[in-house]
Amino acid sequence: MLGSRRETVYVKQSDAPRNYHIEMQGHRDWEGRLVGLNLHIPEPQHVEPERVSLAPEPDGPPEIAVVYFGFENGVNRANRPESLLAQFINQGGGTGDAGGCALELPGGLRLEGAPERSGSPFLKNGEILEARWRVKADTAGDFRVTLRRDTKPTADAILTFLPALERAASYVPEPAPVNTVVDVCAYYFPGWDADAKYDCLRYTAPIRKPLLGYYDESNPECVDWQIKWAVENGIRCFLVDWYWVDGRQSLRHWFDAYRKARYRDYLKVAIMWANHNPPGTHSREDWRTVTREWIEQYFTLPGYYHINGKPAVFLWDSRLIRSDLGGSEAVAAAFEESQSMARDAGYEGVEFIILQNHANSGDIERWLKEGYAGNTSYHEFGDALHMAPSPSQARYADVADTAPDAWEQRRIRSGGLTYYPVVDTGWDSRPWHGANAMAFHGRTVTDFKRLLTAARDYCAKNEQQTLVLGPINEWGEGSYIEPNLEFEFGMYEAIREVLGVGNREDWPENLSPRDVRLGPYDFPRAPGKLVWEFNDDAEGWAAMMNISDLTVADGVMSFETTSSDPALVASTPGLNAAEYAAWRIQMKVEGDLKDGANAQLFWTIGNRGTSESVSCRFPLSQDGEWREYVLNLREHPRWRGRISMLRFDPCDISGAKVQVRHIAFDRE
Repeated sequence: MLGSRRETVYVKQSDAPRNYHIEMQGHRDWEGRLVGLNLHIPEPQHVEPERVSLAPEPDGPPEIAVVYFGFENGVNRANRPESLLAQFINQGGGTGDAGGCALELPGGLRLEGAPERSGSPFLKNGEILEARWRVKADTAGDFRVTLRRDTKPTADAILTFLPALERAASYVPEPAPVNTVVDVCAYYFPGWDADAKYDCLRYTAPIRKPLLGYYDESNPECVDWQIKWAVENGIRCFLVDWYWVDGRQSLRHWFDAYRKARYRDYLKVAIMWANHNPPGTHSREDWRTVTREWIEQYFTLPGYYHINGKPAVFLWDSRLIRSDLGGSEAVAAAFEESQSMARDAGYEGVEFIILQNHANSGDIERWLKEGYAGNTSYHEFGDALHMAPSPSQARYADVADTAPDAWEQRRIRSGGLTYYPVVDTGWDSRPWHGANAMAFHGRTVTDFKRLLTAARDYCAKNEQQTLVLGPINEWGEGSYIEPNLEFEFGMYEAIREVLGVGNREDWPENLSPRDVRLGPYDFPRAPGKLVWEFNDDAEGWAAMMNISDLTVADGVMSFETTSSDPALVASTPGLNAAEYAAWRIQMKVEGDLKDGANAQLFWTIGNRGTSESVSCRFPLSQDGEWREYVLNLREHPRWRGRISMLRFDPCDISGAKVQVRHIAFDRE
């Protein structure tokens, strides 16, 4: 007996009854004998269920819905053509027609050129159509635009055009930093080094599109824009997620670009070692190696961030280090060796700061014994999750209300260990994990400013010199404030408005690349592929997580895995599942493969998230030789619709050496 499982449905306000479909076929827990169903409606919502039924596929009439209508890019100005995007999806059954739409424009706004459409307007359940128009405003202001289908209003959008700007630059303009009352550090996730990784935004949350576009983080010019925007709005330091597993590194591209950036030394950086590694990958020898890497490759950066005169290193998981090294005394010895190595290199030592939620007095005592100087967390939600009817229905306003008290309680528990308060930037991972994912709704600049104000007061009261912002660019997890379409510069400007010092009239105007005729910086959008032979490069496949040293040579893509959950991704725009019956891969996996070792292929239908229910597992050969694996996708109940992205987990072990020389879809 599996017990109860849940699926979340977001209900729209409507006077007429509507069908809502919950896809269960292929769900990993949808098996065995069903003993009951429970429909939970959180208070104070008023919902009247009329019918609940089980069906082999989405039933009822087609229902074409507009899931996004608005600007495609942030910071739009008068006197230049701007892109307007509409995304349609069939949320009902059958096949619906999303064509026949037209814009209704007010005076002062005109259409430039003909509209563009991404594909066929005939949509099955879950399929998406995109339509684009170019519109131009004569003057700055707000304009209401109506989208009509069959002469009926379907969606409205208020388009805000800023005043026209006539500037040009040959490169990113030099930063003009704004000083703040305390040092403002912010977590930075260097996870956006391939076009396919942005697909979760394109089709699910286009409102999150970065102001830099779907950009290449390994481009030093993009990093210079990030540096400029950060320091001009009060951020002094990026705490960069850093990945090292037993000598193997991944996601180094942002640091490599930072080293080459023209404005590198305006922004300080520090390592946040995201050591959520497989057990047994921390050793005393590896600790010496990683300390040497910090000292020689990172502490030497002119902009490396110091606390109390020492280069700061933030660590994700103290428990794993303790377990692998053999207890707190062993950790203390390793830390002391790091201190000695740093002093021998001319530094005063290392300031170790641990990240962990919900620290208790026992944790604090162990950290002090082991040699940590401070503690903080990656997020601080206060009591918001306890106040929510479910994790998928949390509110950001509750974070703003309750996080300050959580800071104070954490400070009291920390005793002699410095606590750095975290101003949270939210969470909504539905683009990655679907409707059941944890989500904080209603995030606004106003509530973010409330948190910043409370943090400023906390630091003044406790003579604290540093505070930490939650992640600024976790676009998929929903923790983001870097300039983007949704908030434009609003979140960044809130930082300097609350924490900035000096004459505000001297603060620089925030500019987008288009404001100075630079960019675009988007990855080139490659046509969809159905066969990959790796003749010259990875042909659109990219490391999503826990993969290092990805290379292509002699028609083979090679890499190593750094955990038991490695993943690759690739975009597949235009792939119609109905036309293809099977997926083949020729692959060799060398490593400590156990009985039952397997690989897994995931696919994304339209704008839906990736989940176990849209995947196929298959067993791996343990002989370390080349094998061809064939998946009969047509047998899977969720292989249907338009497939926008693939994710491939090549094995379920760390330290595997993987080679791939051919991937293809077969029609039969």
